[in-house]
Amino acid sequence: MMSSPFVQRLFPVRNGPASIQLHFSPVRRPTSPVGWLLLLAGLAVAVVEAVAFFETQADLAERAFIVDALRAERAAAAPAAPARPPLAADELRAAGRVFSRLDTDWSGVFAALARVRDNDVAWVEVELLAAGEGETSQGGMLRLTGQARTLDAVLGVSDRIRKDPAFVEPQLVSHEVVTGQAGGGVRFTLTTRWGPHG
Repeated sequence: MMSSPFVQRLFPVRNGPASIQLHFSPVRRPTSPVGWLLLLAGLAVAVVEAVAFFETQADLAERAFIVDALRAERAAAAPAAPARPPLAADELRAAGRVFSRLDTDWSGVFAALARVRDNDVAWVEVELLAAGEGETSQGGMLRLTGQARTLDAVLGVSDRIRKDPAFVEPQLVSHEVVTGQAGGGVRFTLTTRWGPHG
């Protein structure tokens, strides 16, 4: 049992062993040469990567500067786009015809044509003529070409078109008897106004 020097002075021990003084100092192991080599290699790799990174950044900045300079040069050298001449009157009319065809309610046209036909009539061609003055973009004049078995079938479909509220002022333009085909028939053409009307 160890005691402090103060206690030993107060209570001296006679014929006892001398006190043992212990000093614990850390034992230092020598650094391994392999560790030093690994540290140096890591530092060298870090330096090489840092140099490569900064070189890449400088190269990218230089390329971005060159691209910006080329764009500015091209914009300055590009000729101004020539002004387009205004459309002529016939071009405006043609554009109006195209727009009227695009805006037509074709599903409504074909649904109405399906309502008025029967088994003796087949529609061969449906053509939208020029939209008349005062008609909406969904309206226009239709030229209907059909094939019927008999002249009575032609008169019947003309009558049904006249009674259908989707068509206005239908007129039978022409009809001709077709020969040389199996069973023959009558080819006819009629015109009618199509579109919203009251």
